[in-house]
Amino acid sequence: IKHRIGVITGKDELKLSDANLVPKQGQGQGGPTLKGILEQAFPFYKVEDLDLKEGANAIDKDLAGIIMTQPQKDYSEKELRRIDEFLMLGGKSLVVYASAVNLKPNDGSLSATLNTHNMDKLLDGYGIHMNKDAVFDHGAQFRVQVMTQAGQPAWIRHPGIAHVINDPRMDEKQKLLDTGFAGFFRMDEVIFPFPSSLDIKRDKQPADVKLEVVARSTPAANVDTSDTIDMKLREQWRPKAKQDQRILAAFADGKLKSAFAGSPSDDVKPAERAPQ
Repeated sequence: IKHRIGVITGKDELKLSDANLVPKQGQGQGGPTLKGILEQAFPFYKVEDLDLKEGANAIDKDLAGIIMTQPQKDYSEKELRRIDEFLMLGGKSLVVYASAVNLKPNDGSLSATLNTHNMDKLLDGYGIHMNKDAVFDHGAQFRVQVMTQAGQPAWIRHPGIAHVINDPRMDEKQKLLDTGFAGFFRMDEVIFPFPSSLDIKRDKQPADVKLEVVARSTPAANVDTSDTIDMKLREQWRPKAKQDQRILAAFADGKLKSAFAGSPSDDVKPAERAPQ
């Protein structure tokens, strides 16, 4: 039995089939890809491209779920309505691996811009608001060891790449990583590259829909909302004022209400609420 998973394409995104995990070696064949690794490790999942084609047609109802990765182009409202229509079939899943922080592929300047590409219009309806910001976690961050000119090891850190760990010292309301959540099951740490903060909008969904936070920054995090943000590695980062804990990942589960309920469309008419 294979479960078909559609990965949205056509948004100038980095593809799961791109051989970009390790540097190229000579003129030989490309290296490993995320798609290849997933298919080898999880042979019961079939990962395939999904072109929304500007929302012209309904999404294949035989897909078990959809994955949205970091886009470089805006989603049209009709495309978002098609995704919502798919979820309202019931028994379907949507996973969003994206933020409002946009970096161009192979851009050595690491100059980021902020743009949600309209993903917030869909996610807001499910009770998860993506803020137009970049999170810098100075309490737990990615780091890499380098050698100085004197031959001594030193650490280069990047608070814009959050290092979220399962810290048992945190209480339930401040828990950094929910290892009971299926996506992070029994994981001690997860790296979140260039995340944006999230807010939970409980009033957007019925009371019987579960809305929960599954990953947070440390309390030593701040956000940047500048038009352009310098993300280059550097020896020292100066934390900005107003540090606080930020939500980095959340999920909604249950009989979801349509993200476009009360906003009808002549072209796409999903159910008001998923049956399951």
